[in-house]
Amino acid sequence: MASVSLKALVKEYPGEKGAPAFRAVDAIDLEIRDGEFMVFVGPSGCGKSTTLRMIAGLESVTGGDVFIGHRRVNAVAPKDRDISMVFQSYALYPHKTVYGNLAFGLEMMGFRKTEVKTRVGAVAESLGLTTMLGRKPSALSGGQRQRVALGRAIVRQPKVFLFDEPLSNLDAKMRVSTRQEISSLHKRLKTTMVYVTHDQVEAMTMGDRICVMNGGNIMQVDTPLNLFNAPANLFVAGFIGSPAMNFFSGHIQTKGTQTFFVETNPNGRQLNLALTANLSRRVADYQNKPVILGIRPESITSPKSVLPDTPTINVQSQLKLAEPMGKETFLHLDTGAHTFTARVDSEFPYSLEGMVNLAVQTNEIHFFDPTSEERIT
Repeated sequence: MASVSLKALVKEYPGEKGAPAFRAVDAIDLEIRDGEFMVFVGPSGCGKSTTLRMIAGLESVTGGDVFIGHRRVNAVAPKDRDISMVFQSYALYPHKTVYGNLAFGLEMMGFRKTEVKTRVGAVAESLGLTTMLGRKPSALSGGQRQRVALGRAIVRQPKVFLFDEPLSNLDAKMRVSTRQEISSLHKRLKTTMVYVTHDQVEAMTMGDRICVMNGGNIMQVDTPLNLFNAPANLFVAGFIGSPAMNFFSGHIQTKGTQTFFVETNPNGRQLNLALTANLSRRVADYQNKPVILGIRPESITSPKSVLPDTPTINVQSQLKLAEPMGKETFLHLDTGAHTFTARVDSEFPYSLEGMVNLAVQTNEIHFFDPTSEERIT
Protein backbone atom coordinates (compact mmCIF):
# COMPACT_ATOMS: atom_id res chain seq x y z
CA MET A 1 0.00 0.00 0.00
CA ALA A 2 1.06 3.62 -0.43
CA SER A 3 -0.03 7.19 0.09
CA VAL A 4 -0.47 9.61 -2.82
CA SER A 5 0.75 13.20 -2.57
CA LEU A 6 0.06 16.03 -5.01
CA LYS A 7 2.30 19.09 -4.63
CA ALA A 8 1.30 22.31 -6.46
CA LEU A 9 0.07 20.12 -9.33
CA VAL A 10 -0.66 21.95 -12.59
CA LYS A 11 -2.01 20.81 -15.93
CA GLU A 12 -2.20 23.26 -18.85
CA TYR A 13 -3.29 22.70 -22.43
CA PRO A 14 -1.94 25.05 -25.11
CA GLY A 15 -4.41 27.49 -26.61
CA GLU A 16 -5.21 27.41 -30.30
CA LYS A 17 -3.97 30.11 -32.71
CA GLY A 18 -2.17 32.17 -30.12
CA ALA A 19 -4.89 31.93 -27.45
CA PRO A 20 -3.66 31.65 -23.84
CA ALA A 21 -3.16 28.19 -22.37
CA PHE A 22 -6.10 26.57 -20.62
CA ARG A 23 -5.31 25.59 -17.04
CA ALA A 24 -7.32 22.46 -16.27
CA VAL A 25 -5.72 21.86 -12.86
CA ASP A 26 -4.53 24.92 -10.96
CA ALA A 27 -1.63 24.22 -8.56
CA ILE A 28 -3.50 21.88 -6.20
CA ASP A 29 -2.11 20.27 -3.04
CA LEU A 30 -3.58 17.05 -1.68
CA GLU A 31 -2.48 14.27 0.67
CA ILE A 32 -4.20 10.90 0.20
CA ARG A 33 -3.42 8.64 3.14
CA ASP A 34 -2.16 5.09 2.94
CA GLY A 35 -5.19 2.80 2.68
CA GLU A 36 -7.67 5.66 2.27
CA PHE A 37 -10.66 5.71 -0.09
CA MET A 38 -10.51 9.21 -1.60
CA VAL A 39 -13.25 10.40 -3.94
CA PHE A 40 -12.84 13.27 -6.43
CA VAL A 41 -16.22 14.81 -7.19
CA GLY A 42 -17.35 17.85 -9.11
CA PRO A 43 -19.11 18.98 -12.29
CA SER A 44 -17.88 18.18 -15.79
CA GLY A 45 -14.70 20.04 -16.63
CA CYS A 46 -13.66 20.61 -13.02
CA GLY A 47 -10.31 18.79 -13.40
CA LYS A 48 -11.05 15.60 -11.44
CA SER A 49 -10.38 13.11 -14.27
CA THR A 50 -7.34 15.08 -15.43
CA THR A 51 -5.91 14.87 -11.91
CA LEU A 52 -6.53 11.12 -11.79
CA ARG A 53 -4.86 10.66 -15.17
CA MET A 54 -1.78 12.57 -13.97
CA ILE A 55 -1.57 10.23 -10.96
CA ALA A 56 -1.80 7.31 -13.41
CA GLY A 57 0.79 8.78 -15.77
CA LEU A 58 -1.67 8.99 -18.67
CA GLU A 59 -1.37 12.80 -18.71
CA SER A 60 1.91 14.67 -18.50
CA VAL A 61 2.43 17.08 -15.60
CA THR A 62 2.82 20.75 -16.53
CA GLY A 63 4.02 21.78 -13.07
CA GLY A 64 4.31 20.44 -9.54
CA ASP A 65 4.84 16.87 -8.42
CA VAL A 66 3.06 13.53 -7.98
CA PHE A 67 4.34 11.17 -5.30
CA ILE A 68 3.22 7.55 -4.80
CA GLY A 69 4.58 6.63 -1.42
CA HIS A 70 7.88 8.49 -1.12
CA ARG A 71 8.65 8.12 -4.82
CA ARG A 72 8.29 11.06 -7.21
CA VAL A 73 6.66 9.58 -10.33
CA ASN A 74 6.35 12.54 -12.73
CA ALA A 75 8.65 10.86 -15.27
CA VAL A 76 7.79 7.23 -14.41
CA ALA A 77 5.86 5.25 -17.04
CA PRO A 78 2.33 4.17 -16.06
CA LYS A 79 3.28 0.48 -16.08
CA ASP A 80 6.04 1.14 -13.54
CA ARG A 81 3.94 3.09 -11.01
CA ASP A 82 2.48 -0.03 -9.35
CA ILE A 83 -1.10 1.14 -9.89
CA SER A 84 -4.21 -0.41 -11.43
CA MET A 85 -6.87 1.63 -13.18
CA VAL A 86 -10.53 0.84 -13.85
CA PHE A 87 -12.07 2.82 -16.70
CA GLN A 88 -15.64 3.84 -17.47
CA SER A 89 -15.53 1.86 -20.73
CA TYR A 90 -14.39 -1.46 -19.12
CA ALA A 91 -11.62 -1.78 -21.80
CA LEU A 92 -11.78 -5.59 -21.92
CA TYR A 93 -10.16 -7.69 -24.65
CA PRO A 94 -13.15 -8.93 -26.70
CA HIS A 95 -11.31 -11.99 -28.10
CA LYS A 96 -10.21 -13.25 -24.68
CA THR A 97 -12.29 -15.11 -22.12
CA VAL A 98 -12.93 -13.75 -18.64
CA TYR A 99 -10.01 -15.88 -17.44
CA GLY A 100 -7.81 -14.52 -20.22
CA ASN A 101 -8.71 -10.92 -19.36
CA LEU A 102 -7.97 -11.47 -15.68
CA ALA A 103 -4.73 -13.30 -16.36
CA PHE A 104 -3.29 -11.14 -19.13
CA GLY A 105 -1.61 -8.51 -16.94
CA LEU A 106 0.02 -11.14 -14.74
CA GLU A 107 1.27 -13.06 -17.77
CA MET A 108 2.86 -9.91 -19.18
CA MET A 109 4.56 -9.36 -15.82
CA GLY A 110 6.14 -12.82 -16.05
CA PHE A 111 4.22 -14.66 -13.33
CA ARG A 112 4.29 -18.45 -13.41
CA LYS A 113 1.14 -20.22 -14.59
CA THR A 114 0.43 -21.71 -11.16
CA GLU A 115 0.60 -18.26 -9.52
CA VAL A 116 -1.61 -16.77 -12.25
CA LYS A 117 -4.19 -19.52 -11.77
CA THR A 118 -4.20 -19.07 -7.98
CA ARG A 119 -4.62 -15.30 -8.15
CA VAL A 120 -7.28 -15.39 -10.88
CA GLY A 121 -9.23 -18.08 -9.03
CA ALA A 122 -9.22 -16.09 -5.77
CA VAL A 123 -10.34 -12.86 -7.44
CA ALA A 124 -13.01 -14.60 -9.53
CA GLU A 125 -14.46 -16.19 -6.41
CA SER A 126 -14.52 -12.89 -4.50
CA LEU A 127 -16.36 -11.16 -7.38
CA GLY A 128 -18.75 -14.00 -8.24
CA LEU A 129 -17.10 -14.67 -11.61
CA THR A 130 -16.08 -18.31 -11.12
CA THR A 131 -18.84 -19.72 -13.34
CA MET A 132 -18.09 -17.16 -16.10
CA LEU A 133 -14.34 -17.73 -16.57
CA GLY A 134 -14.88 -19.45 -19.93
CA ARG A 135 -17.13 -16.75 -21.38
CA LYS A 136 -16.11 -13.84 -23.57
CA PRO A 137 -17.16 -10.23 -22.80
CA SER A 138 -19.88 -10.30 -25.49
CA ALA A 139 -21.69 -12.96 -23.43
CA LEU A 140 -21.70 -10.84 -20.25
CA SER A 141 -24.03 -8.15 -18.95
CA GLY A 142 -22.77 -4.62 -18.28
CA GLY A 143 -22.47 -5.31 -14.56
CA GLN A 144 -20.56 -8.55 -15.16
CA ARG A 145 -18.15 -6.78 -17.51
CA GLN A 146 -17.51 -4.13 -14.89
CA ARG A 147 -16.75 -6.85 -12.35
CA VAL A 148 -14.23 -8.34 -14.77
CA ALA A 149 -12.62 -4.91 -15.14
CA LEU A 150 -12.46 -4.65 -11.34
CA GLY A 151 -11.00 -8.15 -11.11
CA ARG A 152 -8.32 -7.36 -13.67
CA ALA A 153 -7.22 -4.44 -11.49
CA ILE A 154 -7.38 -6.40 -8.21
CA VAL A 155 -5.47 -9.44 -9.44
CA ARG A 156 -2.29 -7.37 -9.87
CA GLN A 157 -2.32 -6.43 -6.14
CA PRO A 158 -1.12 -2.85 -6.80
CA LYS A 159 -0.23 -0.18 -4.26
CA VAL A 160 -2.97 2.15 -5.52
CA PHE A 161 -6.31 1.60 -7.32
CA LEU A 162 -7.59 4.37 -9.61
CA PHE A 163 -11.25 4.44 -10.71
CA ASP A 164 -12.41 6.79 -13.48
CA GLU A 165 -16.24 6.93 -13.26
CA PRO A 166 -16.49 3.12 -13.43
CA LEU A 167 -20.26 2.95 -12.86
CA SER A 168 -21.44 5.49 -15.43
CA ASN A 169 -22.49 2.86 -17.98
CA LEU A 170 -24.58 0.78 -15.54
CA ASP A 171 -28.30 1.03 -14.85
CA ALA A 172 -29.49 2.37 -11.50
CA LYS A 173 -29.92 -0.99 -9.77
CA MET A 174 -26.56 -2.32 -10.98
CA ARG A 175 -24.84 0.92 -9.91
CA VAL A 176 -25.98 0.33 -6.33
CA SER A 177 -24.80 -3.29 -6.18
CA THR A 178 -21.44 -2.55 -7.87
CA ARG A 179 -20.91 0.44 -5.60
CA GLN A 180 -21.37 -1.86 -2.62
CA GLU A 181 -18.93 -4.39 -4.13
CA ILE A 182 -16.23 -1.73 -4.50
CA SER A 183 -16.76 -0.49 -0.93
CA SER A 184 -16.57 -4.07 0.37
CA LEU A 185 -13.38 -4.65 -1.63
CA HIS A 186 -11.78 -1.61 -0.04
CA LYS A 187 -12.64 -2.81 3.45
CA ARG A 188 -11.20 -6.23 2.65
CA LEU A 189 -8.08 -5.16 0.74
CA LYS A 190 -7.32 -1.99 2.76
CA THR A 191 -5.54 -0.61 -0.31
CA THR A 192 -5.38 3.08 -1.26
CA MET A 193 -8.18 3.88 -3.71
CA VAL A 194 -8.79 7.09 -5.67
CA TYR A 195 -12.23 7.28 -7.26
CA VAL A 196 -13.56 9.89 -9.70
CA THR A 197 -17.28 10.54 -10.07
CA HIS A 198 -19.73 13.32 -10.84
CA ASP A 199 -22.38 11.53 -8.76
CA GLN A 200 -22.53 12.90 -5.23
CA VAL A 201 -24.42 9.82 -3.97
CA GLU A 202 -21.45 7.65 -4.95
CA ALA A 203 -19.11 10.14 -3.31
CA MET A 204 -21.05 10.38 -0.05
CA THR A 205 -21.59 6.64 0.35
CA MET A 206 -18.14 5.40 -0.67
CA GLY A 207 -15.47 7.88 0.36
CA ASP A 208 -13.50 8.03 3.61
CA ARG A 209 -12.88 11.60 2.50
CA ILE A 210 -14.12 13.58 -0.50
CA CYS A 211 -12.21 16.14 -2.55
CA VAL A 212 -14.71 18.58 -4.10
CA MET A 213 -13.29 20.28 -7.21
CA ASN A 214 -14.43 23.15 -9.41
CA GLY A 215 -12.64 25.05 -12.14
CA GLY A 216 -9.40 23.15 -11.63
CA ASN A 217 -9.27 24.04 -7.92
CA ILE A 218 -9.98 22.13 -4.74
CA MET A 219 -12.97 23.63 -2.97
CA GLN A 220 -12.88 21.44 0.16
CA VAL A 221 -11.46 18.10 1.32
CA ASP A 222 -13.30 16.50 4.22
CA THR A 223 -15.38 13.57 5.43
CA PRO A 224 -18.84 13.15 3.86
CA LEU A 225 -20.56 14.23 7.10
CA ASN A 226 -18.44 17.36 7.50
CA LEU A 227 -18.99 18.36 3.87
CA PHE A 228 -22.73 18.09 4.42
CA ASN A 229 -22.87 19.80 7.82
CA ALA A 230 -20.10 22.38 7.44
CA PRO A 231 -19.55 23.29 3.76
CA ALA A 232 -16.61 25.65 3.39
CA ASN A 233 -18.18 27.81 0.68
CA LEU A 234 -21.21 28.38 -1.51
CA PHE A 235 -20.09 25.95 -4.19
CA VAL A 236 -19.72 23.00 -1.82
CA ALA A 237 -22.97 23.90 -0.04
CA GLY A 238 -24.86 23.91 -3.34
CA PHE A 239 -23.17 20.86 -4.85
CA ILE A 240 -23.38 18.44 -1.91
CA GLY A 241 -26.89 17.36 -0.93
CA SER A 242 -29.99 16.36 -2.87
CA PRO A 243 -32.16 18.34 -3.24
CA ALA A 244 -29.59 21.14 -3.17
CA MET A 245 -29.28 23.65 -0.34
CA ASN A 246 -31.60 26.68 -0.56
CA PHE A 247 -30.00 30.13 -0.75
CA PHE A 248 -31.53 33.52 0.13
CA SER A 249 -29.93 36.94 -0.34
CA GLY A 250 -30.54 39.45 2.43
CA HIS A 251 -28.95 41.41 5.24
CA ILE A 252 -28.53 41.28 9.00
CA GLN A 253 -30.56 43.68 11.10
CA THR A 254 -30.85 44.13 14.87
CA LYS A 255 -33.99 45.47 16.55
CA GLY A 256 -33.56 45.95 20.26
CA THR A 257 -31.99 42.75 21.58
CA GLN A 258 -33.09 40.54 18.66
CA THR A 259 -31.08 39.95 15.48
CA PHE A 260 -32.86 39.12 12.22
CA PHE A 261 -32.06 37.94 8.74
CA VAL A 262 -34.16 40.08 6.37
CA GLU A 263 -34.59 38.79 2.83
CA THR A 264 -33.93 41.12 -0.10
CA ASN A 265 -37.36 40.92 -1.67
CA PRO A 266 -39.16 43.90 -3.21
CA ASN A 267 -41.70 41.64 -4.94
CA GLY A 268 -43.46 39.76 -2.16
CA ARG A 269 -43.58 38.76 1.50
CA GLN A 270 -40.12 39.13 2.98
CA LEU A 271 -38.65 36.28 4.96
CA ASN A 272 -37.84 37.80 8.31
CA LEU A 273 -36.07 35.20 10.44
CA ALA A 274 -35.23 35.78 14.10
CA LEU A 275 -31.78 34.32 14.77
CA THR A 276 -30.68 32.29 17.77
CA ALA A 277 -27.99 33.71 20.06
CA ASN A 278 -25.40 31.44 18.45
CA LEU A 279 -26.27 32.58 14.92
CA SER A 280 -26.36 36.22 16.06
CA ARG A 281 -22.79 35.91 17.35
CA ARG A 282 -21.71 34.30 14.09
CA VAL A 283 -22.89 37.26 11.99
CA ALA A 284 -22.05 39.99 14.53
CA ASP A 285 -19.65 41.63 12.06
CA TYR A 286 -22.31 41.75 9.33
CA GLN A 287 -24.77 44.22 10.88
CA ASN A 288 -26.66 45.95 8.03
CA LYS A 289 -24.42 44.16 5.52
CA PRO A 290 -25.45 41.75 2.79
CA VAL A 291 -25.19 38.02 3.48
CA ILE A 292 -26.41 34.82 1.86
CA LEU A 293 -28.44 32.49 4.05
CA GLY A 294 -28.30 28.78 3.22
CA ILE A 295 -30.54 26.05 4.59
CA ARG A 296 -31.13 22.50 3.42
CA PRO A 297 -34.60 21.31 2.33
CA GLU A 298 -34.76 18.76 5.19
CA SER A 299 -34.45 21.67 7.66
CA ILE A 300 -37.60 23.31 6.25
CA THR A 301 -40.40 20.97 7.12
CA SER A 302 -43.79 20.41 8.71
CA PRO A 303 -44.12 22.08 12.14
CA LYS A 304 -45.57 18.81 13.47
CA SER A 305 -42.50 16.78 12.54
CA VAL A 306 -39.98 18.95 14.39
CA LEU A 307 -38.53 17.40 17.54
CA PRO A 308 -39.33 19.09 20.87
CA ASP A 309 -36.90 21.83 22.00
CA THR A 310 -35.68 22.37 18.42
CA PRO A 311 -35.50 26.13 17.75
CA THR A 312 -37.72 26.96 14.77
CA ILE A 313 -39.36 29.86 13.00
CA ASN A 314 -42.67 29.44 11.21
CA VAL A 315 -42.71 30.80 7.65
CA GLN A 316 -45.46 31.06 5.06
CA SER A 317 -44.85 30.81 1.32
CA GLN A 318 -46.66 30.02 -1.92
CA LEU A 319 -46.46 26.47 -3.25
CA LYS A 320 -45.56 26.18 -6.94
CA LEU A 321 -44.86 22.45 -7.38
CA ALA A 322 -45.01 19.25 -5.32
CA GLU A 323 -43.01 16.08 -5.98
CA PRO A 324 -44.31 13.03 -4.08
CA MET A 325 -41.40 10.65 -3.43
CA GLY A 326 -43.12 7.92 -1.43
CA LYS A 327 -42.55 8.46 2.31
CA GLU A 328 -41.76 12.13 1.73
CA THR A 329 -42.68 14.99 -0.58
CA PHE A 330 -40.52 17.78 -2.00
CA LEU A 331 -42.37 21.10 -2.01
CA HIS A 332 -41.07 23.84 -4.32
CA LEU A 333 -42.08 27.26 -3.05
CA ASP A 334 -41.73 30.91 -4.00
CA THR A 335 -41.17 33.99 -1.84
CA GLY A 336 -41.37 36.41 -4.76
CA ALA A 337 -37.59 36.86 -4.89
CA HIS A 338 -36.35 33.33 -4.27
CA THR A 339 -37.55 29.81 -4.98
CA PHE A 340 -36.76 27.14 -2.42
CA THR A 341 -37.46 23.51 -1.61
CA ALA A 342 -38.87 21.98 1.57
CA ARG A 343 -38.86 18.29 2.49
CA VAL A 344 -42.01 17.13 4.28
CA ASP A 345 -43.60 13.78 5.07
CA SER A 346 -46.16 12.32 2.68
CA GLU A 347 -49.04 13.11 5.06
CA PHE A 348 -48.41 16.85 4.89
CA PRO A 349 -51.52 18.65 3.51
CA TYR A 350 -51.02 21.10 0.63
CA SER A 351 -52.76 22.61 -2.39
CA LEU A 352 -50.96 23.84 -5.50
CA GLU A 353 -50.67 27.62 -5.74
CA GLY A 354 -51.86 27.80 -2.12
CA MET A 355 -50.00 29.18 0.88
CA VAL A 356 -48.07 26.68 3.00
CA ASN A 357 -46.97 27.02 6.62
CA LEU A 358 -43.58 25.49 7.37
CA ALA A 359 -41.03 25.40 10.18
CA VAL A 360 -37.43 26.52 9.59
CA GLN A 361 -34.98 24.84 11.98
CA THR A 362 -32.75 27.78 12.82
CA ASN A 363 -29.91 25.68 14.26
CA GLU A 364 -29.39 24.29 10.72
CA ILE A 365 -28.87 27.70 9.08
CA HIS A 366 -25.59 28.59 7.34
CA PHE A 367 -24.37 32.06 6.37
CA PHE A 368 -22.01 32.92 3.50
CA ASP A 369 -20.15 36.09 2.57
CA PRO A 370 -21.54 37.19 -0.84
CA THR A 371 -18.15 38.57 -1.95
CA SER A 372 -15.76 35.79 -0.95
CA GLU A 373 -18.49 33.08 -1.05
CA GLU A 374 -16.86 31.57 2.05
CA ARG A 375 -18.94 30.24 4.94
CA ILE A 376 -19.15 32.62 7.88
CA THR A 377 -17.95 30.65 10.91
